[in-house]
Amino acid sequence: TRIGAKINTIINDQLENGEYRIISGDVLTGKTVEKDDYLGFYDTIISILPVDHSRPFLGWIQPGSSKKTYSLSRSFLSFRRRLFNFTTKQNGSLRALVPINAWEDVLPMDIMPNPLYRSVLADDVEEMTQLGILECDEEDFALCSFACPSKIDVGAAIRKGLDIMRTEG
Repeated sequence: TRIGAKINTIINDQLENGEYRIISGDVLTGKTVEKDDYLGFYDTIISILPVDHSRPFLGWIQPGSSKKTYSLSRSFLSFRRRLFNFTTKQNGSLRALVPINAWEDVLPMDIMPNPLYRSVLADDVEEMTQLGILECDEEDFALCSFACPSKIDVGAAIRKGLDIMRTEG
């Protein structure tokens, strides 16, 4: 695909009827675009997800077997079934930050993401440095955003922290 190609010419009427979200880039770190927009300069793929507005009736009361888990053993044991149905449904809503190690379980780095996120919110440059923000990039926290029960965009917060560090020098 050429850099800056028009998205409408790439997908070329390949979508079935329905509502879709078109993403320039991958599903975790890409940007939402329209059909008439162009592919991002650094993007090499287009991701298309069906929009899902449905909500399960009393979804919070369902037994634990229907809940998604993020473990490697579950991936191997259920290789014939899909673990995740990628749609735009987030299975939740914005709520308070609850430190239940959801971020730590999926982050492939030796960094404490919860205290780092809180130090970014507090604009505490010293603590951000001590917690290792200079070793991070916002894409490193894409899985944290996906697995977060509070639906927090952790990557955007890390980007804000890195911008603060750049202005502070």
